[in-house]
Amino acid sequence: MGFLEQAKPETVQKVCDIVKKQLALAEDLAITGESKFSALGADSLDTVFILYA
Repeated sequence: MGFLEQAKPETVQKVCDIVKKQLALAEDLAITGESKFSALGADSLDTVFILYA
């Protein structure tokens, strides 16, 4: 069983909201627990900031 199957939906949504805020993404952009940081335009430094958020 993977992470997403074990995580509560509200936890996944909170993480997605943090990622949107850290990357300054549009509110209407749909991201999910399956979204890849690189596909959202994040570089390695962005990834570090997201992990510490």
